[in-house]
Amino acid sequence: MMASNENPSDIGACGEENYRRCLVSLHKSLREETVCNVEVYKKGSAVLNSNDQLMYKIFCQLYDHLDNIDTVLLDILDLAPHYDFKDVKANGYRSLVQVTQTCLAHLMALVRYIAVNKNSYLFRVHHYTRELESYTMALGQLRDVLRYTRKLMDYSPRGQLVPSEELLDTAVADEIQMEMDMIDQECFYGRTLGFQVRL
Repeated sequence: MMASNENPSDIGACGEENYRRCLVSLHKSLREETVCNVEVYKKGSAVLNSNDQLMYKIFCQLYDHLDNIDTVLLDILDLAPHYDFKDVKANGYRSLVQVTQTCLAHLMALVRYIAVNKNSYLFRVHHYTRELESYTMALGQLRDVLRYTRKLMDYSPRGQLVPSEELLDTAVADEIQMEMDMIDQECFYGRTLGFQVRL
């Protein structure tokens, strides 16, 4: 499990296999914490507490967004080395994985904070509800971006970031473009802008 004081952007420095393990561990821990919070807020929502009902709804959405995101992340991470520039371990695919991982790490810290402090007198429920909702929406859109990115990788020859016209016919390209145009970009601004800047 990732230590709470470990900076998520430092994970990439510990090698490919360790990075994969850290990513899987982070996803698994966040899923477990989310399930615990779903159960806690489900009980509270039964007594018509509006705050608990909203938190329950958001945690259920977060759980849905976490479903299978690790599989897509690891697929992209496995294929990413084929698109590196010479010996530099960097490309847009790796960056997308890192942005998603940073979002997961931020959500992990937020979910744990809510779990520990939700009964505190000084807990600002409206603030943390909006914060959790914003990052959950951002993760949902990142999941869609990852899915479309993985689909495009099937049409990109090894070492070529742009899909090949021979492999990608117009109908498939138009379909993917239309689906990607429906991604809500606004959720990446405002409250959730910070996690992208800290990379």
